[in-house]
Amino acid sequence: MIPNQSQINTIKNHSIDRQRPVESVITEPAKPQNFQLSKLSTPQKLKIHVESLCKIPRNSLNHTGMQAAIDYIKSAWCEIGLGDRIEEQSFVANRLNPEKKESKNIIVSLGPKDAERIIIGAHYDTCAQDDPQIISNPGADDNASAVAGLLETGRSLKSIESELYKKNIRVDLVAYANEEPPFFSLW
Repeated sequence: MIPNQSQINTIKNHSIDRQRPVESVITEPAKPQNFQLSKLSTPQKLKIHVESLCKIPRNSLNHTGMQAAIDYIKSAWCEIGLGDRIEEQSFVANRLNPEKKESKNIIVSLGPKDAERIIIGAHYDTCAQDDPQIISNPGADDNASAVAGLLETGRSLKSIESELYKKNIRVDLVAYANEEPPFFSLW
């Protein structure tokens, strides 16, 4: 599912108190956009991505927050023009997941489908601390910064995609879940 413009605006533009539960973030009405990301410099884009992701409590114990992070990632790839290439890889981590909630890796591919593949990835979850509904660990360094880089790598590769076809190279950009505890030690 690709998020609609109202959902994209809500995710990109909300401001949140670090002690406010995620439900209040997601249900706020969309605010008008004051800029288009495509008109900003790369450092400005990276900063916006990091700040936006840090406002979302995206840990494996908060499925609403994880879905908000997925929606943000999808909206960024849609804004770049990669929306028609978004794939979701769904799975259930059975251990330490009594509700059997589904997790998702989000994938965008550029270049020829059957070519030699390069995979570039970053995890979008953070380590849950205390109450999973509260952002006690915003995860700027681990790992919003890498997700921001992944998103902007998509923008750069899209601009030179014809070269990927000429050289017969496929690049898969993967935003993946469950790298942080309690799941990372299980693999």
